Amino acid sequence: MLERAQCEQMADALSTVSSCGPASDGPLAGMRVPFGLSIENGRLYAPREVPLGKGCRCICPGCRQALFAKHAPSGKVVPHFAHAPGAECANGLETAVHLAAKQLIESERELFFPKLEAILEHHDALGHTHSRRQLLAAGGKAPLGDVRLEESCGDFRPDLIVVPVGGLEIYVEVAVTHFVDDEKLARIKVAGTPAMEFDLRQHRDFTWDSLRNAMVEGGAKVRWLFHPSVAELRRGWMEELRPLLEAAKLQRAQDLERERQEQEAERLRLREQQAERWAQERLREAQGRARRREFMERAARFKAHTEATKAHLVARGFMRDSLPTALRARVPGEGSFGVKNALVWQAALFGKMIHNAVSRENWNVSKEYAGGWLGLHFEIRPQFPEAEKIALWKYLMHLHEAGALRKGRRGRFEILVANLAAFEALQAFRNGRVSAEQGLRWVAEEAWPSKDVAEPVALAHSNWDSLIGPWAIVSRMFPAVSMHPPVEVVEKFARNIDARHLVEYWVSAGYLILDAPGPIRE
Repeated sequence: MLERAQCEQMADALSTVSSCGPASDGPLAGMRVPFGLSIENGRLYAPREVPLGKGCRCICPGCRQALFAKHAPSGKVVPHFAHAPGAECANGLETAVHLAAKQLIESERELFFPKLEAILEHHDALGHTHSRRQLLAAGGKAPLGDVRLEESCGDFRPDLIVVPVGGLEIYVEVAVTHFVDDEKLARIKVAGTPAMEFDLRQHRDFTWDSLRNAMVEGGAKVRWLFHPSVAELRRGWMEELRPLLEAAKLQRAQDLERERQEQEAERLRLREQQAERWAQERLREAQGRARRREFMERAARFKAHTEATKAHLVARGFMRDSLPTALRARVPGEGSFGVKNALVWQAALFGKMIHNAVSRENWNVSKEYAGGWLGLHFEIRPQFPEAEKIALWKYLMHLHEAGALRKGRRGRFEILVANLAAFEALQAFRNGRVSAEQGLRWVAEEAWPSKDVAEPVALAHSNWDSLIGPWAIVSRMFPAVSMHPPVEVVEKFARNIDARHLVEYWVSAGYLILDAPGPIRE
């Protein structure tokens, strides 16, 4: 009992000694050596196969230094070999595993082979995938007729060379931390010999049983590095595909050339379009300059006319023999525009800014623009400081109160009436001289308001689109709607809208006009 206790105590003490030097020497540098190399017969042994301690008479397969066998009978210490304290060894574990695997295969005379399958997936120039697959061998454990260790094959040395019973020789590589690189693989392919590789990097506690399970029973990852039969099949398949690949390559070249030509044509088209846009822009600029020049010339000619001529021209613009008195308003400073009759400049301003001017693009009047326009067409002679500005503002506010304009922000006014006739009809309706029952009639079909006119007027009247619905219905129903008196149509459509408001809108937009409109010029 004393001897066994002493053995366990010694084993537990030795287990604290580093087995392979500093951990910084590599990922496996600090791990225990699982197999020791006997100095008597040159074979590898597991720790429990030899006496404890230095009496094992084993050395490290990597550094060839003496090892101590450690395996406590209590089972508290994982059996392993350790170097003497202070010894340094960076590859003891990997070398031991390599040699143990070779020794195991040599003694077992069996090996696990992976499935041998030829696979080809090739993408042609058009992006199409050509696939081939053929199983050559199912894989599994197979007996070996011959095993040769560390035999040189030209300029490289495989870990093992095995010959399955009834088969050809195969190179076998055992990888723990170092795997076959591209250079060695190229040499294997030149040799033309099948080669496979066992991946043991996931294993840590190496024993004879774990190695047997990994390499004989198929417990480890294993793959073919090269097999001439697979290479020959792939070469044959590629030869079969060559016409298709060449055709795809030619088609791709043609497609690229066509794309290049299309892109070049598109670039040319865009350049031509850009040149056309520039030409059109220059033309528009020239036309704009011409229009501005013509406008300035017309303004200068109008400004030079006498007051009587100006009054005649303004009236003619309304197709009237005389100026429309409905536009007259008494405002402070009204005599600041070079004419005695203020109606001349007031009617001229209405004719320019409001009469037949409303549309989706032009739906408001600017105080600044109106003042500038008056300055170009009339001689400004202020009756008192800033009289012309006060007179203009007061007149715009008069039109706002009369229903021709709707005051907005920053000196802007929305247009509420389509033309002079609509404004006169609106005044008559507001004054009670006409109503939906009498004095108003539907406009003729050729004068029926367009959407571009009626919609901005509707929005200006209501500030929302509630009037657009009734407008749209009535406008689509012409001439059927004109077969009924206005009062009937109002009763039919003024359900959710104030009837008077709806009539004002139809009058302002030009749907309803006076039975007896203002005097028409002969």
